[in-house]
Amino acid sequence: MPAHDSVPVLAYCVAGLQRFAAVIMRIREPKTTALIFASGKMVCTGAKSEGDSRLAAKKYCRIVQRTGFSEVRMKEFKIQNIVGSCDVKFPIRLEGLAYAHGYFATYEPEIFPGLIYRMKQPKIVLLIFVSGKVVLTGAKHRDEIYQAFENIYPILREFRKRSTTEAAGLAALTAPGQAGAAAGDKDPKNAAAAGTSGTAAGGLASSGSMLPPPARRVNSAMPPPAPTPVNTELGTAAAADRGAPVATPAQAPPATPAHVPPATPAYVPPATPAYMPAATPAYVPPAATPLGSVPSLKAPGMPGTAMAPPLPRQPNRQQ
Repeated sequence: MPAHDSVPVLAYCVAGLQRFAAVIMRIREPKTTALIFASGKMVCTGAKSEGDSRLAAKKYCRIVQRTGFSEVRMKEFKIQNIVGSCDVKFPIRLEGLAYAHGYFATYEPEIFPGLIYRMKQPKIVLLIFVSGKVVLTGAKHRDEIYQAFENIYPILREFRKRSTTEAAGLAALTAPGQAGAAAGDKDPKNAAAAGTSGTAAGGLASSGSMLPPPARRVNSAMPPPAPTPVNTELGTAAAADRGAPVATPAQAPPATPAHVPPATPAYVPPATPAYMPAATPAYVPPAATPLGSVPSLKAPGMPGTAMAPPLPRQPNRQQ
């Protein structure tokens, strides 16, 4: 290997044979990294487009040729993996997405914070995060990335995480009283009817014939306010002038006293006398018996029979 050719090449190479069985080579334009193996295969990563990847591979081959391997040629160049990333600009409910698409999705927040979605057609793997960031990988062509994103975007919109303000606004729009206004009724008849009803309501409110609203109770525990006395004569005259019926004050029912149950005396159990054991008399030993009165332990002879004499003593044969 010539000495003048090896000097600039060493600036691009990283020797890592002790940890990894390949030479790691990097260039600045286009900014890529190559893994060169002893078998002659090379993997080029980091390019932003297919053209930049092919150009970087040619430059790596030229660098290897300058080290003394003049027979090196670039053959069988192909794209193995295309990675894309995007941001949908809204948060996503990953739990609901994983539950609804459990056959395709895997979500383990204790292990990895993103949801792994394996799409069947096209065969793409998507990493979906709660912030709205999506990473698409595994494509062989650029069109597969676009098609996979078009397939997943409606699903992400379905599981969009709404804020508190948006949820309150949606509930207000779907209320029964404002359903027509939210839908935007374009029928002129309905619009005219709505305008007429609004005008009639306004005229009724402005005529002054409506009764004033009842007094608002601030605290439910407080008693209701006392009714204001009404001058019957003036009210009758004013009502006669307007041609309106006279309002008769409602008769309040008499107050019913609350039922107070009679007091029940506390149960006092009867007194039980303390247990007193019976007195036991002291032990008194019997009087001593005189010696002459003790009967003999010798058995007397049977009456009417004579006792046999004792047997003679047998002599000792050893003597």
